Amino acid sequence: MGSEFGVLLYHSNVRCLSRGKVLIRVFAMRVDLTLFLREYQHCHSHCFTNSEFILILAYMADIFDALNHLNRQMQGDGVKINEA
Repeated sequence: MGSEFGVLLYHSNVRCLSRGKVLIRVFAMRVDLTLFLREYQHCHSHCFTNSEFILILAYMADIFDALNHLNRQMQGDGVKINEA
């Protein structure tokens, strides 16, 4: 399809850090996902054409990205939460 991503990350029981990356990838691939879901007549194909759904998806991707950034800052030896 000419997408910059060659692989879609599948959902599984992963940590919150990885879920943020999945949301960012889904948001970036929303046009390709819409075409794919329409092609296979999936019941949720209409979601990616709904502007409210896209806004919520973008918001959630941003929130999880910020949480991922905070989580990475807090990791390490001797790092205290008030120093992050």
